Amino acid sequence: MSTLYVTPEKLAALAKADDDTWCIEVAVPIARGVALQYPARDYHEREDLIQLATIAVWRARSKFDPCHPQAFSYLTTAARNACLNRRRRTELDQVNAARLLEHAQDEARRGGHPRVSGDHHD
Repeated sequence: MSTLYVTPEKLAALAKADDDTWCIEVAVPIARGVALQYPARDYHEREDLIQLATIAVWRARSKFDPCHPQAFSYLTTAARNACLNRRRRTELDQVNAARLLEHAQDEARRGGHPRVSGDHHD
């Protein structure tokens, strides 16, 4: 099922649904539809994105009014933000790893040992 099938009418009808039904009929389709728009390195990263987006939509459930005209947008924005935050963290991790590697290589060229934060021998 894709997000195209989660209409405003369906959101309103499922507003009072039990948790399992709401998750299966609303949260997962919205999260999957949004997460599939973001690049992933492999199947596992794709599944992580879908899970993060599903959790974000699930948490947003308590704060949205299903009868509001922007209810669907609110939920998709929650999913999108979860995916964007994950991508930013991944990019930041890659930058930090590259910096650490560069620092270690510089220290090795100088004949020293790379210093680890908190490793102070004065």
